[in-house]
Amino acid sequence: MKRIGLICIFLVWSILFSACGAAATPKPNRPLKIGVNLWPGLYPAAIAKEKGIFAKHNVDVELVYYASYPDEASDLVANKVDGISVIIGDILSTSTQKDIQFVFPVDASDGADELIAGPDIKTGADLKGKRIGVSFGAYGELFVRTLLKQSNIALTDVTLVNIDPEAAVTAFPSQVDVVHTYEPYASEVLKQGGHVLFTSHETPNLVMGMMTFPASIVNQRPQDIQAFADAWFEAVDWMYANPNDVPAVVSKGFGLKPEDIWSGGVKVFTRSESTALMRPADDSSSAYYITQSYVDFLSIAGILTTKPNLKNLINPSFLQ
Repeated sequence: MKRIGLICIFLVWSILFSACGAAATPKPNRPLKIGVNLWPGLYPAAIAKEKGIFAKHNVDVELVYYASYPDEASDLVANKVDGISVIIGDILSTSTQKDIQFVFPVDASDGADELIAGPDIKTGADLKGKRIGVSFGAYGELFVRTLLKQSNIALTDVTLVNIDPEAAVTAFPSQVDVVHTYEPYASEVLKQGGHVLFTSHETPNLVMGMMTFPASIVNQRPQDIQAFADAWFEAVDWMYANPNDVPAVVSKGFGLKPEDIWSGGVKVFTRSESTALMRPADDSSSAYYITQSYVDFLSIAGILTTKPNLKNLINPSFLQ
């Protein structure tokens, strides 16, 4: 009887231990779905995936490739992806629909965004009286407004025409005299008789991409977000250390051809650079300053009716 009793006790404890162990084992998180597109600032995502850097940091990431950049922000709002790198001004208007957080600066256009003009426009002064194609309410409009201000041209002295950068090829030169665009569309516009008048090199950090997640994802999965950030910047370091290998790795990660992968005109931030940008300052060396510039612009344009609290919007904790 004693032997049977001991066996029964052992079985009971085994069952309880197994049950407790099963209850204590958390279910694995589903992959973080990250939207990407053909832009040098997003290359670290493909590198981290293909070189096993995400796996090294124990974070499961699924890359969702977009042929058209504008679709990403709407899909973030619709919960079709968990995170995207998006230019600050292009996501702020969605903050009234979904609480979002900027977790680190990814990159800044440093010449990749171009203002292409016809042959008779040689300087900023020649813009007076011209039609300028730019996407209204997006970062491109602030980019153009900033360049006009630098050229001492009043907004009332030009005609802004609502043209998406991806439609620049068909709009120039019949509908506009000047157009804002970027590669691969810029090369086609140049073939049609245009020349580069200004680039984003003249507006440091204005066209800044921020890695953006819904606040709910950040709050629910902080360990995954931290691992994602750590892996991302390790991939950035790999990218700078192995420039000749980037096209092959990125094309595989994005499902493209190596010859499709382009570079130049984009500053991809290292961890130290990204960390420095996440500190408040009164100039373009700070993501807070750049974000406030977009808030002011979008508010004046009537697109942003409620100004976000920058302390809630910008989350530097994953870089500390």
